[in-house]
Amino acid sequence: MDSAPSPRSNSESGLQICVRTISKGSRFLGNATLLRCPVCGKHPLFVEINRVKTLYDWSTPLDGCPQCGFPYDREAGYFLFAVWSFSYIASVMIGFAVYLSLSVFTSWAFTGKLSFTIGVMFFSGALLLRHAKAYFIALDHFLDPHIQEKKTGSL
Repeated sequence: MDSAPSPRSNSESGLQICVRTISKGSRFLGNATLLRCPVCGKHPLFVEINRVKTLYDWSTPLDGCPQCGFPYDREAGYFLFAVWSFSYIASVMIGFAVYLSLSVFTSWAFTGKLSFTIGVMFFSGALLLRHAKAYFIALDHFLDPHIQEKKTGSL
């Protein structure tokens, strides 16, 4: 009975693959934290802060990276999960922590605590929006890389 060769027989060990994968993932997340292209890390994902004029400028990534050609926005609704999963949930958790802190350390009325908490949640959500999208782009590229194939001169 012939046994099929194992997929790793002439390749890297499992530990080498794991280390390489962790290294690549941490590079992608590091670039996302700096709001840079997850692939090359050279160009920004968003319009520079000093050039932002509207909320649309703040929240919309550029079309893609001019260095490596990686597209930031693939289709309509691409960032919907990122906004709900990271930005919204993080804002709610921050709001919960703020409200609990206000309840423990202040004697404010309920409406004062609630108003302050809603303001903090709105502000933190707007601040976290760029990073939510950047982390989503990095995670998506890590799990499902879309690498452009190099064109060759022959047909």
